[in-house]
Amino acid sequence: MPTLGCPSHCRFCFRKGHKVQHLSQNEADVALDYIRNDDSIRDVIITGGEPLFLGDEELEFWVSSVRAIEHVQIIRITSRAPIYVPSRITQALVDMLAEHRPIYMIFSFVHPRELTPELEKGIRMMADAGIIMLQQGPLLRGINDDPEILRELYERLAAIQVLPYYAIWGISSPGTEHFMVDGQRASEIMAALENKTSGFCVPHLITIARGDKVRMMGWSPDKAAAHLKNRPRTGVSTPVSTSILHAAPHK
Repeated sequence: MPTLGCPSHCRFCFRKGHKVQHLSQNEADVALDYIRNDDSIRDVIITGGEPLFLGDEELEFWVSSVRAIEHVQIIRITSRAPIYVPSRITQALVDMLAEHRPIYMIFSFVHPRELTPELEKGIRMMADAGIIMLQQGPLLRGINDDPEILRELYERLAAIQVLPYYAIWGISSPGTEHFMVDGQRASEIMAALENKTSGFCVPHLITIARGDKVRMMGWSPDKAAAHLKNRPRTGVSTPVSTSILHAAPHK
């Protein structure tokens, strides 16, 4: 997190309320040395705050410094800045990021209304430069907890080469409890999208209700039993298959 500065005030942000901080050069060196000294780190996220709140020169410092570390394969940048300031996506920014591919831009859209012509222009610039773009966003009660709203959002994003990645329920931040969607409702919403759109337009459902990201694979004993009933087999493909399914044996 090179900065906690951000040009927006998202109600669902769980980092809001922090004193705005900006890493000093010494703190930056410590962070980069930590990555350099641990060769198990293959995927680094540059986040915030809002990383695109940084100028091109400072952002390039972070991207190029991480890219120079041999064992880092993937660099991710998480951002909502283009939603509020679409002019932030300039040709200079895109060219700089493209020099350090593979770069994964992770956006967080919550509603189709955020997809303005100005923003789509910048997104297409990134796509043309070979920057991989993904969507991860919260499910918010009264805002987008509706399969048809999400279907429109995800299909429009896929059309401009931003693939839905995560849909998140249970985000809790001060004063936003009335926006929270619980796990059962979130599962129902995602289930309503199945077989109604392209498979890559249905994101993984995750929760951070307890602090850590947990992916909900949509599998349960009831679903497993139905699967086994409809597709009977005489054996299992791996020794652990039956225990994973948590289902009764074949009859």
